[in-house]
Amino acid sequence: MALPPAFYFLSFFLLFSPSALLGHPHPHPHPAGSPQPSSGSTLRSTCAPTRFPADCQRVLSGHLSPSGSPFELAQATISASLAKADSASQFVTNALKNHPPVGREGAALHDCADELSQSLDELSRSLAEIRSSTAAGSAPSRWQLSNVETWVSAALTNDDTCLDGFRSIEGAIKTAVRSRVTDVARATSNALYFINRLASR
Repeated sequence: MALPPAFYFLSFFLLFSPSALLGHPHPHPHPAGSPQPSSGSTLRSTCAPTRFPADCQRVLSGHLSPSGSPFELAQATISASLAKADSASQFVTNALKNHPPVGREGAALHDCADELSQSLDELSRSLAEIRSSTAAGSAPSRWQLSNVETWVSAALTNDDTCLDGFRSIEGAIKTAVRSRVTDVARATSNALYFINRLASR
């Protein structure tokens, strides 16, 4: 029996019109092959403008997402700087107690202990000031940020003063103290960058 012409027309239409079978394809939200930013690349770009980007990356990778807000970044870096300052302060205090040095080395250690104590106070006040605005559910005011900038900058100066005291001294104590305080200074410098960036917004 001969098939009606309409049958051949319908067969031709279905064969050469995929949309009749598949419907209209939906566009992909992300085209295939388009690169998506990784957390590592975001972390690198966040820390790149700091004075010590490698230190910055180590700190932020252990504290929060690198895409955190400027407020979160400032708080995280101050907290890291405070922890490092506390560790260095304990080391210097124990060195003075367990093996009391004499002469220039002893004087440098005593001075460094005082400088680190001041740094701890300034960084603690800075972190408390930042956190107080968190508790209130608001961003820090210009006045608060100005205080934090002043305190963190002073803490960095204290670190540098401690290091200067060991400039003409040699020995194991100098090496150990300089290593720890340099670590504090680098963390504090990076914290100051994020605070300055927050204050400039």
